[in-house]
Amino acid sequence: MIRTYSGLLALLCSASVQGVTFEQQYQVNYFSLNSLDAQNNTNFSHAVSSRANWLWRLNDSQFTVHYQLSLYDQPNNLLPTDAANPFRISDLAPEVSSNRLYQNLDRLLFTHRFEYADLYLGRQALSLGVARFSSVVDVFFPHFIGALQTDYRQGVDAAKIEMNLPFDERGLSLFDSAWLGKNRWYGRGRTNIMNTDVHGTFVDLDEHRLASVSLDGSTGEFGWWFETTQVTLELQNIQDIQTFHIGGDFSLADFLYQLEIFHRTGKLDSDAQTTLNEFSALPYGDENYGFLSATYLAGSRSQFSAQLIHNFDHSSEQFAFIYSLNFNDHWDMNIQVNTNDEWYRSDNTEFQKLGHLISINIQGVY
Repeated sequence: MIRTYSGLLALLCSASVQGVTFEQQYQVNYFSLNSLDAQNNTNFSHAVSSRANWLWRLNDSQFTVHYQLSLYDQPNNLLPTDAANPFRISDLAPEVSSNRLYQNLDRLLFTHRFEYADLYLGRQALSLGVARFSSVVDVFFPHFIGALQTDYRQGVDAAKIEMNLPFDERGLSLFDSAWLGKNRWYGRGRTNIMNTDVHGTFVDLDEHRLASVSLDGSTGEFGWWFETTQVTLELQNIQDIQTFHIGGDFSLADFLYQLEIFHRTGKLDSDAQTTLNEFSALPYGDENYGFLSATYLAGSRSQFSAQLIHNFDHSSEQFAFIYSLNFNDHWDMNIQVNTNDEWYRSDNTEFQKLGHLISINIQGVY
């Protein structure tokens, strides 16, 4: 399989076909991680990652390849490439050599545009739901809470079709559906009613089913969203679970605020909780959570963000503080501090397992 991928990349990189346009972009990341886990063990590690993004376009078709190489002293789940991706049919061997050099073929995607539909075949990013912090229906390898480098979505293997459907005189409605292998698919319809985006989504994931209705709109300067999902688990003695997200964002005194409330109904045993955690980035330990973020733009090139996750049932918190600085059109830096309320609590909380973290990420794009 490695030879097949390598041969394909070599052919594409050397190909010169009349009418084909070629675009390329290269990204370099440096991570410095200093973490303290729940057992007060200190871990200090470095990581260097480079990704090449290539795009070939011919008329209504295009082919996209993203290939990443990473070098770090010790793997951890803080970086998206460290976690095993269960939604890939076949993949490159992650470890290139015994010198802690790892690879990731993250896009291998063919796209063709028809008059009323677009076809996507191969490794691509799939994102569902409208909730800003974390959505129950977003099940195809989402970013987990506390992850670093969340601006890039990992690819999954899928066949997807997206169609534009005429919808009265108000414009177009969209429908898209993707198949990711046996018992793994979704269908989603989207339209706009009275300046509000309405989404209806159904997901079948290993015979577990999720049905979701979402609204995303704005009133004046206030943006808002609502999402409700019914989760049916194929487990004995487990009733259906309903979840609700409601949130909003607004600007006040040079700050951008985002607030979201999550509520779940239905009792969970350990098997159900384990199953939910397998395909959801949400904590799911309890029934009521709050998410709050505040972002301050300090000029045109820097910003400061503070984020809070609060468990209302046990009054425990997880905090994140992020400072971003853009040096120029190519280089920027992010400094992130993650901590929780362990320092003033003697009992165990679900956020203690995330530990405490200071990270520095320097990124260059060309």
